Amino acid sequence: MLPRMRENEAELLTRIILFLERLHFARLTSSGDTVTILDRLHRNTLDTVHGIRDMIGFNLSALQYLQRRLEDRDSVHLFADVSSAAKSKKKKKKAVLAVKSAAAMS
Repeated sequence: MLPRMRENEAELLTRIILFLERLHFARLTSSGDTVTILDRLHRNTLDTVHGIRDMIGFNLSALQYLQRRLEDRDSVHLFADVSSAAKSKKKKKKAVLAVKSAAAMS
């Protein structure tokens, strides 16, 4: 019987399993015994990853709910839209580079 993966090791173990499976695929699939082991390993890995995904989704929903409640209560946005600030910064940088390249061509 294969041991259950701990949640904090799931990503690393999944990457290792996939790497080894790609590396030794022909040898692993040539034997019937290893195919059944790979099948159990695959099911175990999927169950663990799906459980972690569900937990993360639940936690994310809870955090978004708390954020909305705090913003409604205080009328303050906790996580300001950083992307708009980054976009304007990139836009300014692009304009500066365009001016520099135009000056270099002259």
